[in-house]
Amino acid sequence: MQHQRQPLSGRVALVTGAGRGMGGAIAIDLAMEGAHLVIWDIDMSLNVVRAELTLAVALQRQCRRLYG
Repeated sequence: MQHQRQPLSGRVALVTGAGRGMGGAIAIDLAMEGAHLVIWDIDMSLNVVRAELTLAVALQRQCRRLYG
C-alpha cells in the first residue's frame, strides 16, 4: 500500500522544539512545503531565530513559484 502525500500549502503546523535539531529541520521542511507554522522552543531567543529563518525560506519559495 502506497502512502499518498497531501499538499501542505495553506495548512497549519505546530512544531515544538523548533529552535534546533530535528524540530528546526522539520520547521524548515514544512515551510518549504508551504505550510503556515506555529513554532515553539523552550529557549525564547531560538524562537525568534527560527521564525526569521522559516520566513526567509517561505519568501524564497514564493519567489521561485512566481518567477521561476
